[in-house]
Amino acid sequence: MRSANATAGFHAVKALPEGMAASIRMASVPPHLRTLFANLPSAMSFEASVVPTAIPTTVRQLIKLATSGGGCRLESVAVVEHAAQMQVVVLRGTRRHTLQGAVLEADITAAVRELLVALFRPEELPELLEELASQTSTMATLQSVTRHMLQATDIDRALAIMMSGVTAGYSLGFNRAMLFSYDHQTRTAAGVRAVGPDSDAEAHAVWERIESEDKTFEDLIRDHDALAHEGALQQRVRRMSMVLPEAAGDDELVTAMHAEAPLLLRRAVPVNPLLAELKCSGEIVVAPLRAARRTMGILVADNRYSALPVTKTRLRLLQLFGDQAALVWENLELVKELESLARFDVLTGVLTRREFDIRCKDELARSARHGHTCGLLIIDVDRFKELNDTRGHEAGDVALRALGEVLRETLRETDLVGRYGGDEFVVCLPDVQAPDIRHAAERLGRASRLRGLSLSMGGAHFPRDCQDPAKLITLADAQLYRAKREGRGRACLSDALDAVVY
Repeated sequence: MRSANATAGFHAVKALPEGMAASIRMASVPPHLRTLFANLPSAMSFEASVVPTAIPTTVRQLIKLATSGGGCRLESVAVVEHAAQMQVVVLRGTRRHTLQGAVLEADITAAVRELLVALFRPEELPELLEELASQTSTMATLQSVTRHMLQATDIDRALAIMMSGVTAGYSLGFNRAMLFSYDHQTRTAAGVRAVGPDSDAEAHAVWERIESEDKTFEDLIRDHDALAHEGALQQRVRRMSMVLPEAAGDDELVTAMHAEAPLLLRRAVPVNPLLAELKCSGEIVVAPLRAARRTMGILVADNRYSALPVTKTRLRLLQLFGDQAALVWENLELVKELESLARFDVLTGVLTRREFDIRCKDELARSARHGHTCGLLIIDVDRFKELNDTRGHEAGDVALRALGEVLRETLRETDLVGRYGGDEFVVCLPDVQAPDIRHAAERLGRASRLRGLSLSMGGAHFPRDCQDPAKLITLADAQLYRAKREGRGRACLSDALDAVVY
C-alpha cells in the first residue's frame, strides 16, 4: 500500500502526458539514495518544472525519488516551454533550495550532495550520520537474523532467533518482545514466545550482564542455552490465550490484524486483556506477521523499562523484519507438514513403511549392541479384500482408521507402529520378554474385536527365537501365515508358545 506522500506524487506524475510519465516511471534510482531519503530526520517537498521534449536523467530520478514516500513528497510537476526554465525546488522546513542548470545535467549524486549541504545546518549532519550508521548496523543484524532463521531446523528455534533480533541492542533494541500465534478458524491468539525482562530489577541485571560479557550478536545466536531459556516473561506468555472479538473496537490485537503496517499505540492501560496482563504501557508496537498464505501471528514490543521513544525508522525496520520472519515461519511450518506426511501414514496416523524401517533398524541395532530384548508383531486384517469388494473402499478406509486408533491407544509410547502397505501393520516392541509379546497381541486382538475387526498376527522375540534381531521380521512373517492357516482371528508367536485366540 502506498503512503500518503507516495500517493500524492503518483497522481502528480500520472497527470503528465503519457510519454513524460512513462519516462519518469522508468528512471532508475540508486538504492542507497532511496535509503538515505527514507531516513531523513524531517521530510523534503519537491516541486519540479520540466520541458516536454527532453527530461534529463537526473531530473527524472529526482522526481521518482520524491514519489517513493518515506521522507520525500512530490508536490507538483509543471511543464515549461524552455530548458532554461527547468528546475527542481526542494523545501525542508523553512529552508528552500533550487536545483537548476548544470547540476541537473550531472549525476544524481552531485544533485543530492548539493541538497544536503544547502538544506541541512552543519550541526544537523552528525544526527543524520548517526541515524544512517544505526540503520546500517541494524540491517546487518537483521540479515544475520534472517540467515540464522533459515538455517534453523525447527520452528521454535527460528522464532527464538527472530525474537532475539527484535530485542538485541545490535538490532531493533526493544526492551521486550511478545509473540502470539493466530488461528484463523477459531480467531484465537495464543502466546508462543517472549524475550525480555519481567521486572525492573531483572531488566537492569540483563543490561549489566550484556555489557560485562560484551558478546556480539553472532555470539548470542550461537548461545543455545540463552535461546532456550524460559524466563518469567516467557512462562507467562506461553500460558496466555484468548479468542479475539470479531469487531476491532479498541482492541489492540484485533486492530493490528487489519493493519497494513506495525501500529505505534500510546496506552496507559491497554484494552486487550493479554496486553493489560503483561502491563504494556506507554508506547506499544503491535505488528501483524503476514506470509503469503495467511497472518501467522502478532508481535508485540515495547520499551517498558527504558521508556525510549520508538522512532519511525524502527517501525519501518520492524515491518521489514517481520515480513521476512513471517515467510521463514511459514516455510518451516510447510517443511514440518511435509516431514509429517513423509513420516506418518495419512489414513491411520502410524509411521509410514520407510520411517518405520529406519526407526526399527536403529532399535534392533541397539538391542544387538547392548544385549537388550526386542519383540516384533506383524498384523493383518482378516478378509480385508472381501470387505473392500463387498462394501467398498470407503468401508475399508474406516476399518484401517479404526485399527490405527487401536494400535496407538493400546500399545506403549515406546513401541514403534508402522503401516507396511494395504492392511498389513508392523509393531516393534523394545525391551520385552516373550510373554509380553503374547499379552500385547491379546490386548490388540480384543480391542480390535470391539471395533468389529478380526486380526491375524505373527510374532517373534530376540533373543529367544533368533540370535540376530534382523531376522525378526522374517520369523514373524512366517508366524503370521501360520495364524491364517490355523483359522485367523489369532496370534502365533513361536513354536514354543501357544497361539493366542481372541
